[in-house]
Amino acid sequence: MRRVLFFPVFLCIAVIVFAAEKPVLEVNDEGGDIVIRSVDPRGPRIFSKLHVCLIDKSGVELTAIAGAEPGRVPGPVRQRFRFGDGEIILAYCFDPASRLVVYRVESPYLASGDVSIGILFPAEKHLSKVAIAGNRATFEGKRGKTLIGWTDSATLTAPKPRKKLDVSLAEYGATNRWTDVTTKVSDLIVGDSLVFRADNELFTDTVPGVVKSLVLNYSLDDDELIETISENQNVRIQFDPKDKFFRLAVDEKSTFEFAITAGLPSLPETLPTFEEAKKHAASVNLPLIRGGGMFNLPGPPLR
Repeated sequence: MRRVLFFPVFLCIAVIVFAAEKPVLEVNDEGGDIVIRSVDPRGPRIFSKLHVCLIDKSGVELTAIAGAEPGRVPGPVRQRFRFGDGEIILAYCFDPASRLVVYRVESPYLASGDVSIGILFPAEKHLSKVAIAGNRATFEGKRGKTLIGWTDSATLTAPKPRKKLDVSLAEYGATNRWTDVTTKVSDLIVGDSLVFRADNELFTDTVPGVVKSLVLNYSLDDDELIETISENQNVRIQFDPKDKFFRLAVDEKSTFEFAITAGLPSLPETLPTFEEAKKHAASVNLPLIRGGGMFNLPGPPLR
């Protein structure tokens, strides 16, 4: 009798463990971020975090003119962007059959090269390894792999390496009265950016009634630079925005589709189309759970 009960009990335990480890796909309905988490009793673990957007020639991200149209979960989700005299549609849909998120972008500005697709890993300061082979790309970071694939002709280029920002000396004051504020300014560095307002509220007013200045000595990698910023002016040393995205540029196509996953060892040989993803998604009845502006999709991994 004990042997008879052993298998059902083992099966139940296996099912519980599998369910606990099943990833959850979260899609930010405003920013287009995709997050894969594991539903683990010990706490959620992020498998991957990705931001997909549209960027112009200078690398500046386009702003959506309307919020995403959620429709049914798991999709599709659509965003509209104003560019030039027309609109650009960015749509994405989770395909439960292939466990991919399939994206579709429609615009003549893709074919002209005025707009391209930007891919950003906001949770990763440095990706340990990026491999691009033909129409497939593998990104390996601390949280695992993110895979991107496309069918039509396109070129994926990596961003320029981020520069190390370091403040060697910062002094605030006027005439012959200066205060060393190096430590305070260094503490304001976030990643590779330094943005703040140089004023008496942040620094000590050593010379009341006199307009003061901030003399800033800093380095970007091996480049040594000096800037003088007047009182009440903004300091803005930032990583060039056009250099932070992986750029997916389309070759003479006004409609382009690509797929992303973070839950598979490799991409399938044949990628599903956006219409196929919609069809598969329509056959899945998942409730829409809103939390922090996210769509939570219990089910197969992705990202």
